[in-house]
Amino acid sequence: MHLPGYTHIVVAFAVSYTYNAAKNNCNAQCDPGTSVPLCTTQTGNQIDDWQAMGIKVILSFGGAGMGGSWNGDPNNCWDNCFGKEDTVSDALVDIVQSQGFDGVDIDYEYCYDSGGCAQSTSLYSDTAAQYFLEEMTIQLRQKMDAIVPAKDYELTHAPMDSDMVPSSPYFQLLKRQNDKLNYIMPQFYNGYNNLNNGFVGSGAHVVYNDIANIMFPQQPEKVVFGFCIGACGVFNQNGNQAVSVMQEIKTHSGGEYACNGTYLLI
Repeated sequence: MHLPGYTHIVVAFAVSYTYNAAKNNCNAQCDPGTSVPLCTTQTGNQIDDWQAMGIKVILSFGGAGMGGSWNGDPNNCWDNCFGKEDTVSDALVDIVQSQGFDGVDIDYEYCYDSGGCAQSTSLYSDTAAQYFLEEMTIQLRQKMDAIVPAKDYELTHAPMDSDMVPSSPYFQLLKRQNDKLNYIMPQFYNGYNNLNNGFVGSGAHVVYNDIANIMFPQQPEKVVFGFCIGACGVFNQNGNQAVSVMQEIKTHSGGEYACNGTYLLI
């Protein structure tokens, strides 16, 4: 496999449920298990092969199957994670070490304010959800930095674009912990900003500006722009469309965001 131009691969997802079509079966202890299944290659370990190409391989924990904040989603497995920040962060760091990952991404698409989602259980509270997100950020940074032998482990979040407004508690807690994060990967494919209208026409430039200048002051390189290419219906962007948006970003506001990155949800 040849992957020119790629610097990172994010393996998704480590989760604390088993799949069920009607509603996923949540693990009561929010246990993500001991490993993430990956196909092997002719030379053995897929992670090793990617890293040999100079690519960093990040483990993503969460995703839509853990629970979403949109209408009609039945899943609420995040509820079982609240209050278990220490054990969950330990489990993720164990997977990082045992499988050789280069860091962790938190993909949280669930509720964190306004009283929760329709499917939230009695385990949910706004305070618990916000504490979980912030404490996981703190503990994962501390625990990965303490791994021996030392390595430059990366930590990121992949929030939905609709959650990345300065007034949101999620935005504010990431701002408070910005020194713990290497970058964030906002999802510009959830219906909040329709990239078919372009970077400015969609309003994505407002979200980008807030992250690059408020969450990470004057650090646009810490905003990795997220596209979806095949699983997001009318919000999909093909290669040419993604390139067009990235070109618009690079020239926006006199080149203010010329130093940036992008990722593709595949």
